[in-house]
Amino acid sequence: MKLRSTILIVLTVAYGILWLGGIASYALFSQPLPESSWAAPAFLFLAAFVILFSSKPKQGLDLCVAGIIGYGFEVLGVHTGFPFGQYKYTETVHPILFGVPLVMIPAWIILIAYTQQFIINFKLKRKYALIASALTMVWIDLLIDPVAIGRMNFWTWLDHGWYYGIPLWNFLGWFLASLGIFAFVIRNTDQNSWHSYIGASVLLFFTVIAFADKLVLAGIFGSTLLIFHFFAK
Repeated sequence: MKLRSTILIVLTVAYGILWLGGIASYALFSQPLPESSWAAPAFLFLAAFVILFSSKPKQGLDLCVAGIIGYGFEVLGVHTGFPFGQYKYTETVHPILFGVPLVMIPAWIILIAYTQQFIINFKLKRKYALIASALTMVWIDLLIDPVAIGRMNFWTWLDHGWYYGIPLWNFLGWFLASLGIFAFVIRNTDQNSWHSYIGASVLLFFTVIAFADKLVLAGIFGSTLLIFHFFAK
């Protein structure tokens, strides 16, 4: 138990350093320095490791399966355009497998773990919780997607839409993919403050960058969710 706590502390401190470094990097430079390309994957992997190390075995396994399924949707998306629309990842983040950066697995784990904890606060019946969870994932993507295709340059859209050039189909795809994951994989309802706070810190990271890049509407979506997070406690 002591070893586990020590690992969690070490991972969290390392994550916090990268969090602060990332904010400083985007605030001081027009884009991240080429030699810091390792930082974004490390940041997300560390966040996911904190979440998994703080989880009960069944909860952690469910999140790993959910992350892999989410990654599968990404692979399907870049090769077929379904369910998110036509897009492709850049060479910014490595390693890449089947056209998708492996870091998307921890990214899905973080967002799913956070969303689960956020929705638990409202004590909804399961069918309503499923819909609310999928809608929350869409709300998160309204923040993350514009930032990721902006200065971060993680991916580019081949289809186009009115919301920062992102097609509407993408958000419907996020809803359907998230609904499927929460319905068939995520069944554990244990509260876990690590999941909640790590997820919120990632959203805060993207919110700060959104406002720094003058993506005001995206920043408002992020701020609103964080305010709801605070008052839902």
